[in-house]
Order: sequence, then structure tokens, then C-alpha cells
Amino acid sequence: MALLLRESRRGASVSRVSRGSRAPVALFAAFLLLTGLAWAFSTPPGGGYDEIAHYVKAVGVAGGDLAGSPVRVHAEDRALGRLAKALGRARPAPGPLPPRLAWITRTKREFTMPARLTVAETCVFASDHRCIGPLRRTPFTYARSYVGTYQPFSYLLPGLAARAASSPAAAIRLGRLANLAVSLALLVFAALMLWTEEGGAFPLLGLLAAVTPTVIYCASILNPSGPEIAAGACLAAALVRLGRGEGARVDRPAWAAAALAGSVLALGRSLGPLLVVLVGLTVGLLLGGRRLRSAAARSRGAATTVGVVVMLAAVACWVWEATQQPHPAPGINDLGPGLREVAAAAPFLLRQLVGLFGAFDISLPALAYLAWALLVGLVAWLAMRAGPGRARLGLAVFALAVAGLFLGLNVVLHPTGFEVQSRYLLPVIAAGPIAAGEMARRGHGGVPDALTRRIVPAAFALAAAVHATAWYVNVRGWNGVRVTPPAGWAAWGAVLAAGLLALLATGALLARSGSLPASAGQSAR
Repeated sequence: MALLLRESRRGASVSRVSRGSRAPVALFAAFLLLTGLAWAFSTPPGGGYDEIAHYVKAVGVAGGDLAGSPVRVHAEDRALGRLAKALGRARPAPGPLPPRLAWITRTKREFTMPARLTVAETCVFASDHRCIGPLRRTPFTYARSYVGTYQPFSYLLPGLAARAASSPAAAIRLGRLANLAVSLALLVFAALMLWTEEGGAFPLLGLLAAVTPTVIYCASILNPSGPEIAAGACLAAALVRLGRGEGARVDRPAWAAAALAGSVLALGRSLGPLLVVLVGLTVGLLLGGRRLRSAAARSRGAATTVGVVVMLAAVACWVWEATQQPHPAPGINDLGPGLREVAAAAPFLLRQLVGLFGAFDISLPALAYLAWALLVGLVAWLAMRAGPGRARLGLAVFALAVAGLFLGLNVVLHPTGFEVQSRYLLPVIAAGPIAAGEMARRGHGGVPDALTRRIVPAAFALAAAVHATAWYVNVRGWNGVRVTPPAGWAAWGAVLAAGLLALLATGALLARSGSLPASAGQSAR
């Protein structure tokens, strides 16, 4: 990581980049940090996707309890059973469990935890996000998690941070900050990889389109999805940089970023190694694999080292998968229902890519989704105008491939009773706009400079408006929980506003500081 930071400050292939020229990246990093903090402290503890379950797993892993133990029946469980029977709420006679409950029974584990940090299980199946409410502490030294069999690697840092707290709410917030630090570091590295003074605004415009409110939200909660998505974006950006052919010396930070991001992504969860391959295929499809092969030939030692590091991470993931995780067993009978579910849920899945919070019941206004679709459409339009016919075909193939991934993954998940969620594939989907931004850079965007100077700040302003709307909608959606963040709502609203101002300043600086793409002859590398 130190090598990455040191090397990223060195010059581009033609001339050294001055410190002042990195101002757009610094402003974009400020946007990520400030908005991430506003989200981390504004969402009630336990309010993130499956956050209670991930919190228990993280605290257990940090204490050395990597896999937990099978769920045991304790005296308090028997007492609750007797109470339920006395109240006439005893469970029905044993029989086949519903698919979701049967799957959770296979993945649930019990973890040893400090008594000050234990929480009760809450609302596994409830559709109303308000059921989480204030966290319920227990006097026990164990807690249960239905993500207990998941790969433990991405839980270590948030778990260590959480263990420094004296209460579950504080522990979740500290765990979020650790998760946020990892995610934002990867996204900032992605921006550093994409930016050069000669490179123009379009690569950062592609990254902007990839960093939806969902990406910031996932980075700000205690959940492995945040680092996974950020790692996918960073890996794509590193491959983009390598494909520019700037020379072995300039390639060093890109190889370091590829090793870091590839390892984080491969270690994340069951799909991690596959996602690494798919990100690489996406960049190769949209930008051409020849340049990447040339980069590997220029720096055989670095390429071999990165390959070995990422492969070791993938092997660790596979070993855990083979020894600890249950596996769904889809059959021919799952094919039809799995495909129909995705077809029916397509609008819902598209909204998840931009922003659906709580238990997917805190939704943005329709205009916000339309605005982000326009932003992505703008990046695609610039790429198609700038790129050759093969590149345009690549964008169409990429869209069809993503649809196929949703269909295939949902068929695999159908026996579990759960449906695919967009964040599972966001590490790959984020690579699309990033590669499209690079396509636009290579061809000068296919538009005059005067028009570009209007397009870029307008796009950044549109993104800022959607991010502001998403945070406000999420805050309003949690009003019924009555959990006030530290320092109050106004303070975190001000932090968010500062972050959005940094985003607006990024767009303005890109348009005004001579950072537009050089002439076609200079920019085509």
C-alpha cells in the first residue's frame, strides 16, 4: 500500500505530473470521505443490509472464533419455549422447513462474544426496516449469526474495531468506520489510477457513474459488500491504467493496485475469485486485451507477482468454501422459476444499483433513478461516439452479459429461497462505466471541447443532487426508530453538504483547469 501511494505520485509517460494537477483526485477523495461519514453515522446501528448478522460474525472473527460453532440449545432457549407454549404460541409440529429458513439453519453459527457487545437476533424475515429499532442487548457471552459460514477474511478489520467499543451501537459504528476506510482507500486508489493530467475528465466521469449512492451506502455499513464493490472498481481502474501503455516505470502503482484490489475481491465471499476474472474480462472486452498482454510482457515480474498473490487469495477463499460453506443444489426445476423471478424483478434490481435502503423499502423518488440513468447513458454515449465499432459492440455484449449473470445467479440461488441482489454483481457492473470512460478518453469523447466543458460540471452536479436526495430519503425513512446519531442530524447534514461541495468543485475544476483530453493525436496511446 505504501508503494502504491508513493508510486501514484510519479509522472505520466511524457512528463511528471505536478502536485497541483492532482487536485481533482483530492477533491473526489474528500467527497468520498465526507459523504461516507455522513452515511455511517446517520443510518441507525443495525440498519444496514443484514448488519446485525455481519456484526456478530465480525466480532467473533476478531476474537479468533472464525467459523463459530453449531447452534446450541441453552437454558434461556428452553425457557422461551415454555413461555411460548404457555401463551399458546408454541411452534407447530415438526415438518419440512420453508426454503429460506432451511438455508439459514445451514449457515447459522454461534459465536463467542464479550457480554458487553452481545445482541439479540432481530427481524430475519420482517419486511419493515423499523423492526430493527434500538439494539437489544443480552446478558450472554454468545450470539448467533446467519452468515456464520461466510468467508472470515473481510470481517477481521471491522471486528477488531468493534471490539474496542463498550456497547453494541458504538461497536457497529466503529466497525463501519473500519469498513469505510478500506472501501474508500480502494476507491481513491481507483481515482489515482484513472487520473493523469493529460488524460482528461472522462475517466473520472466514468468512475463517478460507477459510484452510485448504493456504493457509498455499502461502504458505510458493516457488510462485506462495500469493500467488494470498491475492490472491483479499483481492479478495473488498475487494468485501465495498465492498458494505456505508459511504460514499466509508470505501471508499478497499477500493478500494486491490481494486487491489492484483486486480493480483497478474491477473499470477500464465495463469488470473489469469479468476480476477479469477470472484472478482467470486462476491461478486456471493452478496451481490448492486446494492451493488457503488452503490459504483462513489459513487466513480467510484476505481472507474475500479482498473479501469484491473487491466486493465493483465491485458493484461501476456495478452501474455506469447500470446508465450511453449504452449497445450493439447483436442478432443472429451478430453471424456469429462477428466470421468471429475475424477469419480474428487473426494475427492482435496477433500482438497487442506484439506491434502495433499509430492508429495500426505503426508495428514492423516480426522478432520482432517471437522473442516474441519464448519467450512465451520458458516459455510454461518449464512449460510443469516441470508440470504434468493435467498442460499441462491446458495450452491448457487456449489457447482455450482466443480464445473463443475474439470470444464472438467481437460478443457482433459487433452492435457497433467496433471490439475487444487485450488490452481488456490482463489482463487475462498476467496471463497465470505468472502462467506458477510458474509451471516451482515447477518442476525445467525440465532442468539441466547448461542449465537454458544459457536460462535465453538469454531470457532477446531477450526481451530487442524487447523492443528496438518497441521504435525505434514508434519514427520513428511519424516523420511526428514534435513534439520534452522535452530534445530531444537523451536524451530519453539514458534513454531507461539504462532501457534495467537494464533488461539485471536482467537476468545475475538471472543466476549467485545462484538464480536458488533449488533442486526438496526443491522447491516443
